[in-house]
Amino acid sequence: MRARLAVIFSAVLLCNCSNSSGGGAEHVGPGQRRVAISVSGQGAVQSASPLLDCHDTCSLQVTDGARLHLAAVAASGSTFRGWGGACSGSGACDLLVDRDLAVSAAFEGGPPPPSGKHVLTVTKIGSGTVRSTPAGIDCGVTCFASFDEGATVTLAAQPDAGSRFGGWSGASRGEGDASLVVSGDLAVTATFVRQFKVSFTMSGAGRGTISLGEQKCDASCDLRFDAGITVSASAAAPDGSKFMGWTGACSGLESCTLRVDSDLALGGTFWVIPAYRVDGFGDGTADLGGIDDGGNVVYVKAPPNGIGDLAILRDAQSGEERQIWPGNNAWAVRISPNGHIALTTFRWNGTDDAWNTYRMSAGTWVAVRTLGGADGAFAGGIDDNGAIIGGAHVSGSGSDRIIHAYLEDGSGAVDLGSSGRNSSALGRRGGLVVGLVWDSPFFAHRAAVWESSGIHELGNFGGAYSFAYGINSHGVIVGTAQRADNGYHAFLWDPQARALRDAGVGELLSINDDGQAVGSTGGGYPMPRGRATLYLNGIVFDLNDLVQEKDTLLESAMFINSRGQITGGGTVRGQWGDYLLTPRN
Repeated sequence: MRARLAVIFSAVLLCNCSNSSGGGAEHVGPGQRRVAISVSGQGAVQSASPLLDCHDTCSLQVTDGARLHLAAVAASGSTFRGWGGACSGSGACDLLVDRDLAVSAAFEGGPPPPSGKHVLTVTKIGSGTVRSTPAGIDCGVTCFASFDEGATVTLAAQPDAGSRFGGWSGASRGEGDASLVVSGDLAVTATFVRQFKVSFTMSGAGRGTISLGEQKCDASCDLRFDAGITVSASAAAPDGSKFMGWTGACSGLESCTLRVDSDLALGGTFWVIPAYRVDGFGDGTADLGGIDDGGNVVYVKAPPNGIGDLAILRDAQSGEERQIWPGNNAWAVRISPNGHIALTTFRWNGTDDAWNTYRMSAGTWVAVRTLGGADGAFAGGIDDNGAIIGGAHVSGSGSDRIIHAYLEDGSGAVDLGSSGRNSSALGRRGGLVVGLVWDSPFFAHRAAVWESSGIHELGNFGGAYSFAYGINSHGVIVGTAQRADNGYHAFLWDPQARALRDAGVGELLSINDDGQAVGSTGGGYPMPRGRATLYLNGIVFDLNDLVQEKDTLLESAMFINSRGQITGGGTVRGQWGDYLLTPRN
């Protein structure tokens, strides 16, 4: 009697103790293992617990560590040929299910073919269907048939969804249709390979390419990989862009290795590396006070005769400098994103510094109310509503003088108080006020935020000092904090995390609503200069690397507006002074 072997079907299909010819991933619950069973020929694999009567392909979910008893039951006229996979031999099979397992059972038998005919048997591994021309094999269900001697039989393999055809073995080779001349009994194996999808989503305004094994994507894409393999994922960015990190199945910035045991999703973000045009201005004597969203810059600088200081506005359109305060006693000037201006003048009271502060209103300077102290108040900042925040004299003199943070909105001045003895405010955005608290001029200054719930000190990196300088409308604060080794690192603080995030050596002085922050590699008190920096999405750039002008050394970046324009100090084209950076891209 000629052997008539049917399919050995070892793929795990979406079924639960029942016959199936469909594909797809089966969800396995926690603490469960999957046992995939395939039957070829006329017979069944049976189990009493859990109940199973499998005639084709089935999948069982079994508790991890349980024992499973399987029996092979041949149909009438068939004989059990033996087990494959996790079972062996021809008797009953007892398994310890401590991992996912695959079991196959082969049965043979039936009447011999008529004279002048031969049997063509297809063995199938994996999930798919093999059909013959002329008709006879539809495996699937019918995996052997008799054909006339000398006939040419063509076999076509069609993988199920989630699989690919891996090729023929036995009486045929290759991956296309199999063409066989029937000269005797023939046996062919068709291998279908289970695959899973890896979906990649690209985000950000930059350009880049990700490699998943030998396959590449320069945009969002879906790729398929054979089940169980490991794939290396890497990212590369061309000049002008930078890879900012993975999301999903990978994380961080480095290459990662994925094991494809299920459908996976990952993402990659590519940013455009900023590039700037630099314009120099001033002679290096300016005390910069800010830049509005239109690009107008305010600062205080010494007059030609060197006596006192002048308040200056540099016009964004013409680049011309215009004196905005008539005297030479300017001490500080501040500008809000929408162009409100606050000015502080200096006076000496005989023993201490003293100040007067003004708000520009309809082209006229209007004096700002104080907290009643004889030494007045200074402006640390001004918001888009024209409200001024800063420090105001409360009482005392010399080392006993008390300064408190205040807010003056045109209708009155409010004492914001202090968690120490003294305080001053430097910025107000997003419903928060940011500034400093200290106990005396000789004690550590500490970064603080004023919230509706009270004053919250931001802490440090193991040292005593911290300084908060800038805040955006999302309430994200930037500054610098002392470490235990007395060095200073830049920080970011946001109202959700409520903890200092270390941004590397130096300081951050200003942040816009897009999360771009600027500062320098210098840090601490009183703000030593180093190299100007840009913080973007967790990456710190040296601004000197982002400009093309020669003989330029940008030492500090003080302010940034919503358009990404930056102003700071350094050497531009060999001339010491201040600068304005404007994004090229």
